[in-house]
Amino acid sequence: MGFKWREFSPYPHLLFCSNTNLEHSQGKLLHALKDHAHWVTTLTLNTDFVLRTGPFDHTSKKPSSDGEAQSLALERYNTLVSTSGELLISGSDDHTLYLWSLFPSRTTSTEASEVAAGKGGKLKPLTRLTGHQRQVAHVAFSPDGRWAASASWDNSVRLWDGKTGKFVATLRGHVAAVYRLAWSADSRLLVSASKDSTLKVSFRSRLSPFLLFSVLWSFGLIWG
Repeated sequence: MGFKWREFSPYPHLLFCSNTNLEHSQGKLLHALKDHAHWVTTLTLNTDFVLRTGPFDHTSKKPSSDGEAQSLALERYNTLVSTSGELLISGSDDHTLYLWSLFPSRTTSTEASEVAAGKGGKLKPLTRLTGHQRQVAHVAFSPDGRWAASASWDNSVRLWDGKTGKFVATLRGHVAAVYRLAWSADSRLLVSASKDSTLKVSFRSRLSPFLLFSVLWSFGLIWG
C-alpha cells in the first residue's frame, strides 16, 4: 500500500492519491478538496514527524530490536492521534489556511470517501485560519502536534493551536517574505527562513505558550 501527497497544485484544490499496488503508477482518487480560492502551495499533517522518525525521538533512546522499534513507533503514533486524530492543514495563495480532519481512526486509505465520511472523516474543513495579508508559503505542525506555524509573503510567521486552529501569536522580525519553517524535535524551537537573508529562531518558554525570544543569524541569500 502506498500513499502519495500531491503537495502543490496549479488549481484551487488538493488531490489525495493512494496506490493500490506500488508497481503501478495509477492511483485512486480519495478526496478532492475545493475550498481554497487559489493555488494550494503547502500541506502538513500533525503526524508528519512521528511517521518520519518512527521509534526515534529527541531523547536519543534507541530500541534494542526491530520488534521493540516497531512497537515504539506505533505507540508514538497512537499517543499523538489519541487526542485529536490525524489532522491536515493546507495553505494557499488566497492568503488563508484550512484545518481538516479527513482520516477517522483506523480508516484505511483504500476506502471510498463516503465510507470514510461515515466513520467520522469530514470532507469540509474544521475551520478557516485567517490573518495573513499575502500568500502562504509554508505551514508545519510541531512534532508534538500542539502547535502549527505558517510562513507568509507578508513577512510574518503566525502560530496556531494545532488541535483547534485558533490563532495564538504573530512572530515578526523578518523584513521580507518568509519562505520556510522548521521545528526542533522537542517542539520548543521554531526556525524561519526569509528572503531577507536571515534565519529567525523563536523559543517557546515553559512559562508562556510561545515566548518571542528570538535570535537572528545571517548566512547570505536564502532562495525561495
